[in-house]
Amino acid sequence: MSHKIVYLIFVFIFAITFSSWVYSLSDDSSQPINIKADSAEINDATGISIYLGNVVITQGSMKLTGDK
Repeated sequence: MSHKIVYLIFVFIFAITFSSWVYSLSDDSSQPINIKADSAEINDATGISIYLGNVVITQGSMKLTGDK
């Protein structure tokens, strides 16, 4: 068995195993976005907001976490 076939089999198994992590509900994009953080820097002129420290962003069933 060539290395290319082994690699493709590995990628397929990996995708099947971890694909459930990327599922979201069909109405998630219509849900409100909630952001919690220790602090925020908001620039109204540019429309850019930076959230810092224990950042948790949720929208429907989706959840993102980070430091910034």
